[in-house]
Amino acid sequence: MSTALSAIASGSSGALQAELQKAQRELSACVNCESAKTSSAQTHIATLRAEVQGIEQRMKNPSPAEAPQGVATPVTPALSPLGNFLDVYA
Repeated sequence: MSTALSAIASGSSGALQAELQKAQRELSACVNCESAKTSSAQTHIATLRAEVQGIEQRMKNPSPAEAPQGVATPVTPALSPLGNFLDVYA
């Protein structure tokens, strides 16, 4: 894996990283098998390459659902019409 891709992967979801590694292992096994030259194997290899490229693309440009969730958004309390004062005179 290139250093650029590993830097991207470190900020991505662990599930995508695991999915990418699994697809790369399967692609490697398929390319290196004895029947890799058959038409059905070539079709399977092309499918696996597309899957690897798709996962890499999702890692580079994650959808909002896949984006890292480490950053908290600030929450502002709702203000009453009187502001943040407590009326203790009543």
